[in-house]
Amino acid sequence: MKIREVETFLAVAELRSFRAASEQLHVSASTVSETIGKLERQLGVRLFDRSTHHVLPLPSAIRLIAPARAAIAAHRQLERSAQSVARHPSVRVGCFYGHGAAELRAAGRLVDLSVAVDIFEWNRPACGLDEPGSVDAALLIGPTAVDSLLQRIAIWSEDRFAVLAERNPFAREPTIMLEQLDNVGWINAEQNDAVWKSFWRCDVERGGAPAELGQALNNGTAIVEAVLQGRGAFVFLRSLERVFGWSSSLRFTRVRNVSAAPIDLAFRTDSRRRQELLALAEATRHVVREANSAWRTPSFDPR
Repeated sequence: MKIREVETFLAVAELRSFRAASEQLHVSASTVSETIGKLERQLGVRLFDRSTHHVLPLPSAIRLIAPARAAIAAHRQLERSAQSVARHPSVRVGCFYGHGAAELRAAGRLVDLSVAVDIFEWNRPACGLDEPGSVDAALLIGPTAVDSLLQRIAIWSEDRFAVLAERNPFAREPTIMLEQLDNVGWINAEQNDAVWKSFWRCDVERGGAPAELGQALNNGTAIVEAVLQGRGAFVFLRSLERVFGWSSSLRFTRVRNVSAAPIDLAFRTDSRRRQELLALAEATRHVVREANSAWRTPSFDPR
């Protein structure tokens, strides 16, 4: 049964007239009569008594009035929802452990864009942009191996911090030099993306890769556990402490002689959503600038 047929049935049942129903529906009275006849044949019952000056609904029709009203109401709600979706297009954005997801959603509201966030973990620093069609964009933390395929829009930057066990002597210092960090030892944080791993090991500033300690670890939980056990340190963003819910026994010491980590909204250069994503990037920058002081840290640098 089509929704137009349901509307015709309900109009006749409520107005008790084919002519009045036709005027309400903006169709001919013969069309209304044909539609009712078709419904009666489909259902195998008479719905209306046509023997008087008025068209009277029979008990079979009366039982259908409430479900018909409900069906029409549901259809209209569906139409409104579909129109809302059309007015508010959506994009799918990858985030590393959800970092920046709240800011992206808030930015989406500013530009009338619904932002769906996909969460990516340790071995997926490109956050889906390495798989065409996976996401429309991603909030990237540091450089990745697929950057040549991307347009990256700078959103903010943050200092890089050494993540240390509470009992480590350098944990009480406000800053640490790379040379001192080498003395602590580096956790062997395995990573599929060689460019990303090199950045977080600070290879460029050091002039080469450091010696890494112990078995390769390929997830954030295992790496943090190794730090807590005193097996070494690794470098990351202090703000990700909120996302990971890291132990209170960890300490963050800013690495003094390295560049800040770029945090960019990126999308593939062949993206068809480029204009929407550029607007989202600008709105995200605005949200970050306007973020309250509780969000900010001394290492935070909105661009």
